[in-house]
Amino acid sequence: MGATNAIVNKAMKDPEFRQRLLNDPKTAIGQELGIEFAEGVTINVLENTPSVINIVLPVAPAEQPMTDQELAQVAGGLTLATGPTPIFSPYTGTCTPLFQPLPGLSSPIAGATFGAYTGCCS
Repeated sequence: MGATNAIVNKAMKDPEFRQRLLNDPKTAIGQELGIEFAEGVTINVLENTPSVINIVLPVAPAEQPMTDQELAQVAGGLTLATGPTPIFSPYTGTCTPLFQPLPGLSSPIAGATFGAYTGCCS
């Protein structure tokens, strides 16, 4: 979003650029960033007013649900722990604490650990 921020910042400081951006956004942005947009690309620049607020939504996600296999490939592990989280060490063949919690952090969220190899031992 660096280029977007640069365009917005310039439009906030430069009234002439702001007007060019509103009148012909594709040309104004292309000239400012030194790029040429492909044919068929449309850029809309909207300006909020006291009575009109614009909200831009991202592209809607695909409507197809993920299969169990796809979910397994993207899912990460989450263990909520109140103390040291044990992990299995292939070098020693034993479970060892992953970390020591800070004093006073006894809630499950305070001791949370994230990762694919946490909480493997019971």
